Amino acid sequence: MIFSPILIGTGLTGYQYLVDTREEQTERLANSSVVQRETDGFVEKLNEVQSVDDLMADRDVLAVVLGAFGLQDEIGNTGLIRQVLESDPFDSDSLPNRLSDSRYLELATAFNFGGAGGPRLSSFVASEPVVEELANYDDVDEFLAGERSQDRLVLREALALYGIEQFENNTSFLKSVLESDLSDPTSFVNRMNNENLVRFAEAFDLQGKQAAALEDASTIYGFANVFGDEVVELQSVDDLFDRPDMLQAALGLFGLDGAAEDDLDYLREVLNSDLDDENSVANLEEDKRFAALANAFEFPDRVERAALIAATPEGDEPPEPFEGLLEDMIAAAGEPLEEAGDYFGNFGFLLNAPDFFGLEFFQINTDGTDATQNTYEQDYLRRILESDLSDPNSFANFVSQRDPRFENFARAFNIPQPVEEEVIEYPDGFAQALVDRYLDQEFLESVGNVDPTMRFALGFETGLESIVQAGGTNEANWFSVIASNPLREVFEVVLNLPNSFGALDIDRQSSDLQERTEAFFGTSIVSELLEDETIETIRDRYLSLSATGSGAGTNSVLLSLFA
Repeated sequence: MIFSPILIGTGLTGYQYLVDTREEQTERLANSSVVQRETDGFVEKLNEVQSVDDLMADRDVLAVVLGAFGLQDEIGNTGLIRQVLESDPFDSDSLPNRLSDSRYLELATAFNFGGAGGPRLSSFVASEPVVEELANYDDVDEFLAGERSQDRLVLREALALYGIEQFENNTSFLKSVLESDLSDPTSFVNRMNNENLVRFAEAFDLQGKQAAALEDASTIYGFANVFGDEVVELQSVDDLFDRPDMLQAALGLFGLDGAAEDDLDYLREVLNSDLDDENSVANLEEDKRFAALANAFEFPDRVERAALIAATPEGDEPPEPFEGLLEDMIAAAGEPLEEAGDYFGNFGFLLNAPDFFGLEFFQINTDGTDATQNTYEQDYLRRILESDLSDPNSFANFVSQRDPRFENFARAFNIPQPVEEEVIEYPDGFAQALVDRYLDQEFLESVGNVDPTMRFALGFETGLESIVQAGGTNEANWFSVIASNPLREVFEVVLNLPNSFGALDIDRQSSDLQERTEAFFGTSIVSELLEDETIETIRDRYLSLSATGSGAGTNSVLLSLFA
């Protein structure tokens, strides 16, 4: 079956009919023989696409992909498409960034074969602004407390988005929803049997945020970010206990997360221990991570130095504030290490990290050999840092069965493990979103074959949204408008521009378009043109002028209706 769209006329009436029947006609398009052949099994086939070669090798999959970005006519231009897909979309000098047609950049960004981070659904599917706002909250109580008007607004908009406004004043219920474990079928939200509540909890993603925070805090870099310049204020254990964020970061770094909850008084005695005294609490503790924690903060020395500073007679020069292992490690924690070898090039880490984490090594017998204790220890640490902690049989995990301090050391530096074969994982909904966009583009093209005006009108809003979503300055957005034949056509008609307009210098075109748009619609900001009343006015004006054949220089009554 070959699809042919049903149009009942031109102008506003014809457009409204298309809008009203678009879903039904698109479904009919999806069932047509050609489209059905290309989309059949597309979602499953895309998961097998792990490289540009894979994508180029399957013509049906490539047809859907290119069609989704309005590039279906370029399927034979394999050289250009390959170069675009292999480019890094985040390199301003790459090919898709130098092409005037923004659809190529959109394609490259979506698959991101040449960049870091993998495929990106957000590059071509606009998310609700309120969902992006939810990403800024990681504390459920703070979010639901609504102490700021902005917080209350975000909550109301989120509840409205998921159709659960009736729960706005039931904060205890919402707290249970957001704190539910989505992976547990017996959790509170899963037992509610309300898909909208589940989607709300998924959007807030408390578990994901907590996991990310824990992973970051357990590294030396996250630890250093928490302490920062405020480490100078830590003169005693009480100062640390007064800062729950610092205390949690410290305990996490040494693998002692629950210690503060178990017995805070005992933890105080540990941190105040004199490590030179073999009978001190920290030294008597079987778990040597407690002694390592005490050694890292050196609170007895800090207290002594603070007392000397306080006792300095007025007018005398006080002693310098205490600086020890803690300060040295924070100073060394700059950019994360890329590989194990980088550790040995960071002298701050090399000199201080073993003592900071309380690492103890076997003393080897070097008599009659070329080996040295220092060489042995460095080789040992290299093997620890190169270990895959997710592998229970790795060297670090084996050593940590005897001494967990080595695991803390390895986790703190979080050295990326080499990936033998990178597997591309597409975001949930990525393939289906491409199919949906492909069907939309095919519908637009079929409409355009009958009436180009209707195609321009139907695609105008989504075309502008795509440009705005791609980001960039307003000036850059206007250049993208000029580069898009459908969008430029609409603006040339509604702004009463002459046929010779396209021959002008591109900078002149941009400035003229902005001036006239400001005069006609009260703004030249592309994103502001997407407001409901403005976008509707532009589209209606275009449809009316096109239907009557009005053009440059027209003084028809219709012009005044939309001016």
